[in-house]
Amino acid sequence: MATSDHSEFIALKRALQQYTEQRAAMPREQLEQTARELGELLVSLVSISDRLGVDLIRAAELAVARRVANVPRLVKIAQPGDPKIS
Repeated sequence: MATSDHSEFIALKRALQQYTEQRAAMPREQLEQTARELGELLVSLVSISDRLGVDLIRAAELAVARRVANVPRLVKIAQPGDPKIS
């Protein structure tokens, strides 16, 4: 990854962390500004992934799958062949 691409990625990650941590306390004007900045970062991320030949949707699917795998299951999800619960 080129240095400028890496810098943009780090900026995106920091902006998302900041947005998540501060959203509830943000005044509306600041929230709108943050939304604009996140939109710009998303456009940059799509551009970077295009230049690198990365399937961004597939990468996101894999990231979600990794996160889900690390979440403890609180309920058992019925699978085909499981006995029915009355």
